[in-house]
Amino acid sequence: MQARASGNDSARIKFLAPWTLTVVAMAIMVGSQLFAESGLNFYFYNALFVAAFTICSILYLVSLFKQVEHLGLIVLPVTLTCIILNILFLKEGSQVTLSLGIQAHIITSIIAFSILGLAAVQAILLFFQDRTLRSHTNTGILRILPSLHESETLLFQTISLGVVMLTITLASGFIYLEDIFAQHLAHKTLLSSLAWLVFVILLWGRMQFGWRGTTAIRWSLSGFTFLILAYFGSKFVLELVL
Repeated sequence: MQARASGNDSARIKFLAPWTLTVVAMAIMVGSQLFAESGLNFYFYNALFVAAFTICSILYLVSLFKQVEHLGLIVLPVTLTCIILNILFLKEGSQVTLSLGIQAHIITSIIAFSILGLAAVQAILLFFQDRTLRSHTNTGILRILPSLHESETLLFQTISLGVVMLTITLASGFIYLEDIFAQHLAHKTLLSSLAWLVFVILLWGRMQFGWRGTTAIRWSLSGFTFLILAYFGSKFVLELVL
């Protein structure tokens, strides 16, 4: 047992070492591209890259204390894609100077998005795991995934933390934004609120009726879809389509 534990620790070190370098390199990129003399650069691909960086960083930090490296099966390829897109389409976007309150609102919103993004990743892996077990198909990837019960527990723990951060985000928006229902913010407010409602109902259903499996997966992915539309929907249309 000791030899096996030592082997697992060695494998974790080999996995986390390059991940550490990746996170450091991304942090340098974020610092050089997000912050400009005239304010913050929130161009679409830059914002997407910052979100991917935050998700990757949170997962990395959690991985130091808990075995959640399996989420990297989706997070790392998506992060790499965002890095490539940001490099290929590097552009000076809208740069704005913001008050400390609004900056705090933006930071909490990014963290909330990232945590619930990790929940969505867990839901996708849980879907794959559930389907594989139901079909009695033995694939190698199942060996690196935790048990179904552990996966579901991790999903709801992540969603609970994400809902807390999203609640803080919505509250800070009402406090620091002059008009949270202004034309350019109304859809973000509505979609973020819908996402919050979906996740809250899911947590309530879990406590009251023991929701799990396919039901939990569907609600999780639905809530995160609303969140993606809230955060990036309008930016995509205004900056890339129009």
